[in-house]
Amino acid sequence: MKLTIDLHASGGRLRAVAAIATIGLSGLAFGQGDLTPPPLGSAPFSDQALDALGAPRPNMKTLTQTDPGQPIPSKDADLPDLNGSSPVYLITEPGHYYLTQNLIGDQPIIIRSSDVTLDLRGHTIRYRPTGTGPGGTAVEVGPGSTGPSERVEVRNGTVSGDWDAGVVLGDYGTARDLRVSSVQTFGIAVGAQGRVHHCTVQGPPIAGSAGFMPHAGIFGGVGSIISNSGVRESHGHGIEVDRASRIVDCTANCVLGSGFVAKEGTSSPADPGLYQFKGGCTSIEGCASFMNLFSGYDLGPGTTVVNSTACENREMGFHLRAGSVASQCTSRMNRGFGFLAESEDPVDVGSPFVNPRLTPEATSFLHCTATRNFSDGFRATINSTFTHCTSDANGLDPGPAYSPGFICDGFEIVDSCRLVNCMATNNTDAGIRGLEDNYLEQNTIHTNGTAGIDLASAANTVIKNYLKFNGVDFVVGGVVTPGGGVGGIAPVVLPSAAPPLNPFGNFAF
Repeated sequence: MKLTIDLHASGGRLRAVAAIATIGLSGLAFGQGDLTPPPLGSAPFSDQALDALGAPRPNMKTLTQTDPGQPIPSKDADLPDLNGSSPVYLITEPGHYYLTQNLIGDQPIIIRSSDVTLDLRGHTIRYRPTGTGPGGTAVEVGPGSTGPSERVEVRNGTVSGDWDAGVVLGDYGTARDLRVSSVQTFGIAVGAQGRVHHCTVQGPPIAGSAGFMPHAGIFGGVGSIISNSGVRESHGHGIEVDRASRIVDCTANCVLGSGFVAKEGTSSPADPGLYQFKGGCTSIEGCASFMNLFSGYDLGPGTTVVNSTACENREMGFHLRAGSVASQCTSRMNRGFGFLAESEDPVDVGSPFVNPRLTPEATSFLHCTATRNFSDGFRATINSTFTHCTSDANGLDPGPAYSPGFICDGFEIVDSCRLVNCMATNNTDAGIRGLEDNYLEQNTIHTNGTAGIDLASAANTVIKNYLKFNGVDFVVGGVVTPGGGVGGIAPVVLPSAAPPLNPFGNFAF
């Protein structure tokens, strides 16, 4: 191509003349190609767009063509383990398997291989008895030919009916997006390092039940994680894990056991009778426990529970053991204590630490609230700390307390405990009750039935507290001491008194 520009100025005008030479296209090749379909036979039969008569061929692929996994039931007559001709569907090789229809009957799926993924594809495995009595486990992992079957995942579907158990997996197993209902014992159970995400379990109808049984709606082994899941009406506990596990954003309602249980040597499918509180070290966050027959939370030593609630449970709201931490938790209208912290379970009666005054408790409460529980708002033995906690209106409900003779204090402690910046109000007995060697500072204590602070001896440090409208402000060693000023108890200072005021005094109206 040749471009010539001739610039000529005349009469203040500028004229541009462009001449374009001939453009040759013979040497250029563009990739458009011929749009005419290739003749028949020029491509593999499966890739031809038109049939022999010129009509378009179907280009949809079957589910088997798009998914490399193995369908269940299989259409292959040579696969009796997978085509439904055997009493069970049996998986013995690693890989991906998926349901293509609902399975209704009494044939369970047994997995005897590691590294298996079973996708229910939204289908249901429903028990329909062909004989009598409940079935076995709907989906169960058993030992493979080379040892335990591990790393099995079951997801995206429903298990229902009178199965003995729903989905029971081994170590490193994962249950995801499952809905289990009406099974007799474990709804979902995973082994060590197991995972349960986005699952729901509903137990069988309560009417006519045999009562509590040693199992859980959802169970996780050592180091397991349970998240975004819920259990309702289980005939055992709601969600139960072995030590060093984590439970996040879960709910447990109306179960015949405790809502949440964290302990060592739990009632797993392998040993449903074992029950002891040792180990612990579990983390629970963002959970809710409501109207359960036992406690809202029954937790082993060293457990941390954060931002969780317990309401209207038939026993304690939170039952904690030595070395645990409760932060930003609420316990309301439970029939026992709002929060109970103790050292040993009754199984350890022979322990040398059964005397609570000698047992290292060391439980911590931070920003927790106990309201309208039938017994004490908080009860702990020794070495416990309470910071920015509130105990209000405990003991007001006329129903039976957890145990006859329990008094309804705001805070019931033994010794060597520390309460700072807490609130004890409207409780039927004392706002704070303790023995000795306790430290109480800057607490607000008002409108409690018998006493604001009731201590067994003067060997406590009590400073800068605010007391008002209690039956009496102080009881020390069983003696009413309205002005304080004995032992480590600072004297009561009236705001109307002339300065200088005692900077450590307790204020009262």
